Amino acid sequence: MYNIAVCEDEERDLEIVKQLLELYGARHEWKYALKTYDTAKNFIRDMERMKSIPDIVFLDIYLREGNGVEVAKEMRANGFANPIVFLTASREYALEAYNVDAAQYLVKPLEQKRFFSILDRLFLKTEEEREQWMVLRVGGEFRRIPLDKVVYCEAQRNYQHLCMEDGSKYKVRMTMIELFSYLEKRSEFVKVGSAYIFNLAFIESMNSKTVTFGTGKTIHLPRGSYSSLKEEYFQYYCGE
Repeated sequence: MYNIAVCEDEERDLEIVKQLLELYGARHEWKYALKTYDTAKNFIRDMERMKSIPDIVFLDIYLREGNGVEVAKEMRANGFANPIVFLTASREYALEAYNVDAAQYLVKPLEQKRFFSILDRLFLKTEEEREQWMVLRVGGEFRRIPLDKVVYCEAQRNYQHLCMEDGSKYKVRMTMIELFSYLEKRSEFVKVGSAYIFNLAFIESMNSKTVTFGTGKTIHLPRGSYSSLKEEYFQYYCGE
C-alpha cells in the first residue's frame, strides 16, 4: 500500500491527477491511499499530525493560499525526505524546485506517458527505500529510521517505542498494527504477544521466560509466546 498526497486547488487538474493515478494503479495492480488538499494551509496542518507519511507528494506551485515551493521548503526543513513532484503551468520556479530536491517538475497539461514514466521511477526507488528505511514522525520531525538497526519495538498505550542497536530510542504515536505494516515485509521482524515486535537477527539467546539480544538487553516474554517465537527463530535461521 502506498500513501499519496496531492495538493492542488484547481478542480479540473486534480481530477486529471486522480484519473492518472487510478489508471496507473489498475495497470500495475498496486494499491494506494489518496489524500487531496485544496490549500497549502490544510496540507501543512495535516502533515503535522498525520501518522502515515506520504510516499509521494504531488504539489501545485501556484496555489490560491500559499506557494508550493515554500510549502516544500517547510517540509524539507522538518525532515520530509520522500519524493515531491511539482505541478505547474509555468517553468518559472524550476530552479527553486531543484533547490528543494524535487523529484520532478511537471508542466501542465499533464501527459499520461510522462506521468507514468515518472511513477515507474519513483515507485522503484520507494520500494528500494522500504527495504532499508521507514519514515516516521518523531518529536515533531520526520525521521528516516534504518530497519536493520531496530532491535525491538515495545507498545505502551498509544505509543510505540523503537529501541535501536546503539541504545537510542524513538517514541512514535501509532498502533502496533500500523508500525508492523512497515516491518512485515522483512522476515526478521515478528510480533511477540500484543506488546512487542522483535528483530530475530539480534536475538542472542532465549528460554521459556526471557529473550536476550546482542545488545545485552533482556526482556521477559509474554505468557504463551515462547513456542511460536522459537519456531519463527529457527525458520528464520534455518529456512525450515
